[in-house]
Amino acid sequence: MLPKSLSTSRSWILPLIIFFASFILRLCLISKGPYHLDCLTLALNAQKALVEHQLPYQFGTGYPLTVLTGALFVGLAKILSINDSVFAVNLMSVWLSSFSVLIFFLFIKNIFNTLTALLCALALSLHPIFLTLSVYGNSHIVSFFFLILGLYFLTKRENPLRNIGFTICLGLMGAARIQDMVLMLIPTAFFWWSQQSSSQKDGTKTFCQCFFFAVVIAVAFHLPYLLTQEHGQYQSQLKEFWTLGLTSNFAGFISPSLARALAIIGISTTFVGTLIAAYGFIRLTATQIRTGIFLAFWFLCPLLFYGNVMTIVPRFLLLPIAALLIAEAYGLSLLWNTKHLVRKLIIAAVFAMMLLLPFFTNILPILQFRHSHTLLPDWARFIEKNTESVAYLIVGDEELFIHTYGHRKTLTKKMAMEEFKTQLSRLLAKNVPVYITETGLYVSNPSPEFSSYIKSTYHLELRGKKTVEDWHGGELMLETRPDKLYRIYKN
Repeated sequence: MLPKSLSTSRSWILPLIIFFASFILRLCLISKGPYHLDCLTLALNAQKALVEHQLPYQFGTGYPLTVLTGALFVGLAKILSINDSVFAVNLMSVWLSSFSVLIFFLFIKNIFNTLTALLCALALSLHPIFLTLSVYGNSHIVSFFFLILGLYFLTKRENPLRNIGFTICLGLMGAARIQDMVLMLIPTAFFWWSQQSSSQKDGTKTFCQCFFFAVVIAVAFHLPYLLTQEHGQYQSQLKEFWTLGLTSNFAGFISPSLARALAIIGISTTFVGTLIAAYGFIRLTATQIRTGIFLAFWFLCPLLFYGNVMTIVPRFLLLPIAALLIAEAYGLSLLWNTKHLVRKLIIAAVFAMMLLLPFFTNILPILQFRHSHTLLPDWARFIEKNTESVAYLIVGDEELFIHTYGHRKTLTKKMAMEEFKTQLSRLLAKNVPVYITETGLYVSNPSPEFSSYIKSTYHLELRGKKTVEDWHGGELMLETRPDKLYRIYKN
């Protein structure tokens, strides 16, 4: 019989292999630049927080802990003489996603067994949505890391600090993405009760304390936005975010967007994987009803909200997919539990195909492209090279890229149309060079009024074109197209 210390050290070999394999894969595929506007915004705010010792407002709900975590990684990168804040926040996602896979393994192992945990960790590590989020800076990975860590604490029944650890982690999840915390309150509350022993006294009091202080922690991180001079902007942005999420963009609990969300889940998880997950869930509810209900809440609560927003994109589905992968891993472990070697080989082959086919045929080429190219920053540099230093640009959603990498001022289209016309006419009257991109002319203007006005009122001279990447379709798609640069002249 092995000594206890040796046995304990060997028990960490498999988790460490899982962590380092996940980390090396992500490091080799880390995005070269800011693939997404959110990534660039996070990098700039993290740099600002580090330099000015203030908490910049990201957008929407503010995402304070995401900004602070980004600032931590920017600071650590500077210690290593890495001055690229975008690379630093991309590295943040690489590290936290790798740790998430490790903690996910330990969490599932405590609920089920080592085989189910291994299958689950592998499925999460290579899942297209989680993997594509793992290589560029974003709030989803930070939030998910604290969620999984908090759930893991609840499974440590012998640890007297389990409730404290869970409370802190749930609060930090809310500090990173408070909307995700809200959506996970019902699943985490049910899981909290399911993990309590029948002999525990004052369960209701402890439960209320845990969730009350979790909310307090989350709110405390948002207080700087409310107590500073910019609190008016935060409140207006938060109100706009709330309105956009629950009125104009939210289509109810059953909508065509939900069908698209389910299609994204089915395609990214594979049809076979979804069937196995359904099988695992059915078997789980028959044997471990509490765990089955917990996974049902985990899957449905975020799905019924994010799945019904009209602007649904894959990254919003990370939470329900995590629950689906647990059911899938449980189903696979049941199918694996046989003495027939041929059946085991078939199950292993099916599982390998479920993981590797989407990875090699779709996800790997996309991530390799983003690992090697920075199309939007290159487009901004192209604009800088081909325009005067005093020029103004009329662009689309890539405005921040133009400011950061092209060092050019922009004429925003967010103002009223008549005010915009006045501003443009005034600049041209002063012989200030004004340019417009094809994206700014067409793509970002669903109404033809804007483009019709520009083309009928002014003369457009083509000055060049370059390929750009569009992030709006989501991480699972590589959408590149040529964008053109025009100079605007008076007729």
